[in-house]
Amino acid sequence: MENKLLSALLAGFCLTGCSVMHFKNGQVKSAGPVQEKWHHNGIYSLVEFSPVINMNTLCQEKTWSMITTKQTFVTGLVGSVDDVATSVLLPYGGIDLWDPQVIEWSCGAGKSASPAPPAPADSTR
Repeated sequence: MENKLLSALLAGFCLTGCSVMHFKNGQVKSAGPVQEKWHHNGIYSLVEFSPVINMNTLCQEKTWSMITTKQTFVTGLVGSVDDVATSVLLPYGGIDLWDPQVIEWSCGAGKSASPAPPAPADSTR
């Protein structure tokens, strides 16, 4: 029994992972501190519980420089609580009801008179 539990824990750690996505706003240089907050999704990440991130509100007098979304060890651990609880209650396995992420952003120096040109596309249509 001990070997099965250890094997299950080891497999769980090997099959989980962290992820990071960066979104950059052209050539805008960061001029302020990096800020962060949690963003909450649910039901297998199909439903967004948190309000949409509005960079015009977060960087009111400035353009945004970078946005980063992260699935960290802590958010993965906290988000797996519902999986464990529902797998105990349901005979066919757990249900992913809550999936938190960390959102980081930084603002640029100031709003420019003309918008930055869009980044070139990876492919043409």
